[in-house]
Amino acid sequence: MASFYCFNPETDLALAQNRDCYTPNKKIKEFRDRLALLPSLWGREEDYIIIPDNPVIIPENLPLFHLMQLKRMKPVRLKDLKELVGQLAETGEDFLIEPWGWNKDFRKTMLKNGIPVSKLPSLVYLKKVRELSHRRTSTLFFKEYGDFFPACAAPIEITNLTDLRTLLTSGSDFCLKAPWSSSGRGVVFTTQQTQAKIMEWVAGTIRSQGSVMVESLFDRTLDFASEWISDNNGVHFCGLSLFKCSERGKYQGNYLLSQTEIESVIARACDWNQEIIEKQKEFLTHHIAPYYKGYVGIDMLAEGKTINPCVEINLRHTMGHVAIGITEELIVGKSEAVKSSLSSLFPGRYFLPTQL
Repeated sequence: MASFYCFNPETDLALAQNRDCYTPNKKIKEFRDRLALLPSLWGREEDYIIIPDNPVIIPENLPLFHLMQLKRMKPVRLKDLKELVGQLAETGEDFLIEPWGWNKDFRKTMLKNGIPVSKLPSLVYLKKVRELSHRRTSTLFFKEYGDFFPACAAPIEITNLTDLRTLLTSGSDFCLKAPWSSSGRGVVFTTQQTQAKIMEWVAGTIRSQGSVMVESLFDRTLDFASEWISDNNGVHFCGLSLFKCSERGKYQGNYLLSQTEIESVIARACDWNQEIIEKQKEFLTHHIAPYYKGYVGIDMLAEGKTINPCVEINLRHTMGHVAIGITEELIVGKSEAVKSSLSSLFPGRYFLPTQL
């Protein structure tokens, strides 16, 4: 079965807009277009990568073109998708559409370019994915398992400025987050903005997304995540990923370390125990797996020895999944040529997409 991969990093923002047509801002669009071949890092040999129709985007000039060639993957522009799918149908070959993340805009784009509705998720399914992708889902985790993590307060959802004013006068510091955003965007720290700026940002976010999530401000000492796949048989643990964030919480890159090395780093830094994974698995099995099929990532952080086991839950592909795949390829990959290419791309065992 063939797969058509597509890197659409704007998916969280498209979920926030919840419209059939969403246009990302210039910066995100440039990031998406430049890294259109990013699925070369996790795609299977001889599969396809969907790239934009923009004639300025020339595959040979994009990062990872060499790796794509080594894996015999083929780029296909949106305008050529219908014809190619027709050819596959004639030969009886089935296929899957595998974007970075699903949203209404991407679904409509696939329909417009010849993908049969039978190959796409329903609008009812996407509505549920959007609901579960809201950052309030982490609040549900703490409602069920908070007694196991007494040092971590559950996030609070606010829908009006009056409640925000009350919080801001409490004397505590907070991290404010838009319900749908990614990679540290849509995040404001009360220690880094004036109250007037905070109120302005929150008012705008409530208008556009309906609420704002409020978390206690952690003095983070380590950022890591658990990576999963959800399917009809439940959830499957893929491994841990270790990543780096800026002081403002913006994603900066993943470390390409073996699972043994990552576990060792985490165990030395904080009070890690396997029960965290067990509680996450229970939660995902009951609240995510019945409604969602695909990649899942649960971001965590440490403040000294204390662990926050559920900062947020991402229902899409994640850079953590990518990092695990790269590392496995480097350690046990079958192709020496692919291993060599990845080693040259990431000599310092560090994966930062913007530096490709």
